[in-house]
Amino acid sequence: MYNIALCFYGEPRNVNESISTYNRFNKLSPDMFNIDVYFHLWDNITHRFDTLHPTYEKNFLSLIKENKNLDQKFVIESDLQHEKLLKSLNPINYKIENKSVLDEYIDKFNPNNRFMSCEEIKHAVKYSNTPCFSQLYTMSQCFNIIEDKEKYDLVIIIKIDYGIYDESITNKILKQYCKKIERHKNYLFVEGLCLRCKKKEIWIHHGYMMAFPTQFEKLFNDFPKIPIGMGTWTDKQPHYKWKGHNHAEFGNYIMNCSNINRVEPIGSAFEGKLNQFPKEILLK
Repeated sequence: MYNIALCFYGEPRNVNESISTYNRFNKLSPDMFNIDVYFHLWDNITHRFDTLHPTYEKNFLSLIKENKNLDQKFVIESDLQHEKLLKSLNPINYKIENKSVLDEYIDKFNPNNRFMSCEEIKHAVKYSNTPCFSQLYTMSQCFNIIEDKEKYDLVIIIKIDYGIYDESITNKILKQYCKKIERHKNYLFVEGLCLRCKKKEIWIHHGYMMAFPTQFEKLFNDFPKIPIGMGTWTDKQPHYKWKGHNHAEFGNYIMNCSNINRVEPIGSAFEGKLNQFPKEILLK
């Protein structure tokens, strides 16, 4: 029998995707697989704004600097305990946190750039995904809450509002991936890889990932070791202006701050899709 840890993370804008994904895993043969669920979630849900809209940057920075009524402008719901997910997923362990926990990590590095002070970066991180530290932190925590990591043959980390397709969750396919991990325990398999030649960056897409537990330990032990997702990427890569890019920063972190030997795409046999509510235009 293979023991699989199914770890969800993030801000649950669409809980039905994770519930559907879990239900598909739950239909696997109980003689072949044991599925344990873990999750780390935020206790609020924020609006999903179109960060590429031509007025977004100006309006966002103006609101952050004014620091007035940010909850009213950015937050849809707060103080959530996610009862539906708890009942549906029945996790072995979980953690629901307020984004105020991010302050101590940001304070440790005291980041700033030519657009925002450290205090303004704190607000930007907590009220949006630009910069992206809140997303990367919750990803690390959904793995770190596993107490008995040695129990598992395979760990799968999935963003909470990603749905993994039916045809990807079968006894045959999951057995193939478990055997693949047995052969390649020093690999990290990710949603996708992209080499951005002009920008000289490796983008690693992390909507869903899988690996042997020791690989995620290499990645998330003492996380973060650098101010990833805290607005400092802009000084190294000026084409990102003030916000950075989470795939680029994650790729840089794996390359320079972990001992992971090899990263490969998961492949077309295991695929899913992000399903959130539509993007909005941020108005001043």
